[in-house]
Amino acid sequence: MKNTSPVLKYVMLTILCLVLSGCDSKGSSMDEVQEKIDIFQNQYNNHDFKEMYNQTSDGFKKAMSEDKFNLIMQDKIESLGLYKKSKVLYSLSNDDAYVKITYISEYEKYTLAEEFGYQNKGDGNGFKMLSFLVDMGGYISPVTKTKDSLRLDVGVNSN
Repeated sequence: MKNTSPVLKYVMLTILCLVLSGCDSKGSSMDEVQEKIDIFQNQYNNHDFKEMYNQTSDGFKKAMSEDKFNLIMQDKIESLGLYKKSKVLYSLSNDDAYVKITYISEYEKYTLAEEFGYQNKGDGNGFKMLSFLVDMGGYISPVTKTKDSLRLDVGVNSN
């Protein structure tokens, strides 16, 4: 068996390091955003809307006032109940500058899709929420009642 040349070993090690550092970078940005979403959901359950709003980006704050955000969150709690758990449906990361994650989220009353968009402007403040969508219309995934709810699918006869 031949010995591998030191140059080839060096090249292979360099490639491996580059690949691993690229994976680590994307993984860490995705992990950071998922952690922020977990905090967001816990604050939602604790009705801590002010702190939720404080963690959003300047762009988010320009688009929505804190009073409007509070009204939307209060309406969300009344409509959906408390947050229970989520499962990632889709995620996208763009060079550690933008991360979008779509979840199937279960609340006390309904299970539906939610989409979170986070942006990192590179200003040392990390990722901040840029967008938040609660898909109550069932466009991403069907909305279903949770727990003790009964769902009936009725077929239509087209004779």
